[in-house]
Parts: sequence; C-alpha cells; structure tokens
Amino acid sequence: MQVVYNPLQGILSIIRIVSFWKILEDRGEKGWKSLIPFYSTYTLGKTFNDTKTAKKLNFSVLGFLVSLFVFFLAVAFSYNTSNYQVSITDINDINGIIVTSSDSGSLQLTPFMIVALLLMILSLIFLIVYYVKFYKHFDEANGAQSWMIILWLVVPAFAAAYFAFVHKNYDIPGVTEKTVVEKVEDHLDQQ
Repeated sequence: MQVVYNPLQGILSIIRIVSFWKILEDRGEKGWKSLIPFYSTYTLGKTFNDTKTAKKLNFSVLGFLVSLFVFFLAVAFSYNTSNYQVSITDINDINGIIVTSSDSGSLQLTPFMIVALLLMILSLIFLIVYYVKFYKHFDEANGAQSWMIILWLVVPAFAAAYFAFVHKNYDIPGVTEKTVVEKVEDHLDQQ
C-alpha cells in the first residue's frame, strides 16, 4: 500500500534490493538472500564477521514490531465509543441503519496504553542503537568514512547503492577479490 501512495518508496525499495543483491554477490554470498528480510541482515553480518550484532538488530526489529502491535491494541481498547447510537429505521433495508454520535468519541489514557507506549519507545531506542552499531561495523569493515552512518539512517537505499556500485572493498575478513573472482568464474562455467 505504501508504494501506491508514495511511488518514491517503491523506487527506493528496488534500489535497496538490487544494491544488497550486488553487495552479497560481491562478498561471495547468493544474491537472492537479500530478498528475505531478517536473513539478509544476518547474511550481510556474516560477510564481515558480525553475526552477533546482526542477530541483535533482527531481534530489536521484531521487538519493535511486537511493541507497535501492542500499542495499537492498547489504543483500540482505550477508545471510548459509548457515545454512538445505532437506530434501525427499516429492518429489511440495510440502508435503514443509521449511526449517530453526540460527539466524536474519545481516547482514554489507560495504564495499558501508557505501558504499551513506553514499551514501544524503549524498543525503538534499542532498534536505533543496534541499527547504528551494525552499519557502523559494516562501514568500518569496508573502510568507509564515519559520516556514512548518517546516510544509512536517512536514506539506506543510497548507502547500499554506494557500497554496491561505488565503494567496493575486498578487505573483508574471509572475502578477498580472488575468492570473489573464483566464484564468478565458477558461476560462468556452470552456465
């Protein structure tokens, strides 16, 4: 739905997927792994020996999604709709049902909603911390400038495209240009 309302989001998503596909292939992994949300982060972390932070980032994303769901449930349960009245003018006609309101309903602040809000804020903080740690380690492993973390935070698709097509670094532990060239040659021989 977001792509329909914001076509730029679709374009950025395509750039990000293509870029991560290229990054993973350059580091000796299969490019299709970039299509699987949590597995792609783990695989990327594996390419520069940081699976521990990759796992923490994935768990923080899951934690944030769960806390967001709980917060929306809390808001839904806290909404007071007792002011609405339903009256039926004709039992045989669906158009005969009239809903009227003396006012527009109200949102009541409940302890459940407060706890859910705090949980969501806390999980968002953890998500940002591990996101920054993960991509900071990625930048360091690739010899990038420290300001690149800002690009990862603001427009991750452009940061991924930069590493995929502009700043290629083969000084990653376990991945050398020789191993990448050998894998490409093996792939070409198979075709």
